[in-house]
Amino acid sequence: MRHYLTVLFCGSLLGAVCAAAAGGALEKYVRYLAALLCILLIISPFRELELSFSLSEEPSEETLPAGETLSHLAGKEAEEEICRILAAQLSAGTGITPAEVGIDMDWTHEEGVISAVRLVLHPADLPRAEEISAWAEASYGVPCYVTEGEEAT
Repeated sequence: MRHYLTVLFCGSLLGAVCAAAAGGALEKYVRYLAALLCILLIISPFRELELSFSLSEEPSEETLPAGETLSHLAGKEAEEEICRILAAQLSAGTGITPAEVGIDMDWTHEEGVISAVRLVLHPADLPRAEEISAWAEASYGVPCYVTEGEEAT
């Protein structure tokens, strides 16, 4: 703060000396430039402030768990929504409800591409695993891996 006030005082003093030395027709221009210099010196500390706020209740970078970013969270939410949609389509297309649906995503250039579908089937649906896998591969154009899961309760 002391440095700031010293710089402000010196700038004002320099402007006054230059205005007095210029005299005549140039005096008003020199005073104008000195006033601009003083204004710049007054507002200079504010350029270092980082003012940011959000009107929404979305998480900010400061409130995220370690190692997480907003784009990473958005990617996770997108994957979860895709899995819900795939489960509904699988149920409608094959008549079974998988115990779990997962996907493998390749994130290149911030665009997600599904590279594989992973299904966990209930033991009762396991005899239809090949049929379900073939249906999913034909429907989505990616490999489908089927494993056995736990019996639904």
